[in-house]
Amino acid sequence: MANIETDRSPHAERPQLDIPTLIDQQVKLTEEYDPHVLKGKLRNALNEMPYLTRPQRKGINEALTVAEHAHKHHRRKLSQAPYITHPLIVTLGVIEIGGKDTVSPDTIKATLLHDTWEDNPAEVNEEKLRDQFGEDVAYIVKAVTHTRNGRTLDKATEYYPGIKQADQERPELYIAELKTADRLNNLLDTRIVPVNRKWIPTQQKQQQARDIFESAVRDTEQSLIPNALSHRPDLQAILIEGIERARHALQRDETIVFQNSSNSIVEK
Repeated sequence: MANIETDRSPHAERPQLDIPTLIDQQVKLTEEYDPHVLKGKLRNALNEMPYLTRPQRKGINEALTVAEHAHKHHRRKLSQAPYITHPLIVTLGVIEIGGKDTVSPDTIKATLLHDTWEDNPAEVNEEKLRDQFGEDVAYIVKAVTHTRNGRTLDKATEYYPGIKQADQERPELYIAELKTADRLNNLLDTRIVPVNRKWIPTQQKQQQARDIFESAVRDTEQSLIPNALSHRPDLQAILIEGIERARHALQRDETIVFQNSSNSIVEK
């Protein structure tokens, strides 16, 4: 797929986005299920963003701490990796897509926190996010939260159009980039199949991965892209490339198998 020149630049001129290289990076990150390794990669990425002040870096660390606590009992549905690996990978993706010179610290904090309200509403809600991290972080997290206060938004008429509206109203917050990186990781994560003491991956489990993948593809192509990303052909191209990469791996049975001995998990 050809490189696509992005067209927004709230902070500085954005670099040309090399989509195949981005997908390669995300594939490698998805195969990494050790949160400590991913936190090290995030730390390295932040070190390449010299405009971040000490208080801003402290705020990012606080957001990571809240996210780790909110997801401490959660695991990824297929890979069974600690759930915190997902927001870490998505954050690295947002930094790469948006550019290290343009992504704001509030966007980084919100990306780390993007599933906390939906997945742990007993501990995290809009008011708490606003009080601890400010209006912009709460605005971003709310925009990408599908279930709010016990009510699940209709994707086609509420949730995805709301993401588009929020992105158009506040383009400097990179809300569409966050949703793109989120969906990309979910698509690529279907390549990961675990082994633990209770069961071994079988043809049935691999078929489950394919079914989850195809469901995500349908939602991406029929709802997410037309309703949330119709104004962003650059981000559409990322997801199209990600779909093709994951589909190719699944068709060739290029699943990644890793050992996981955890017994107390909550599937996500």
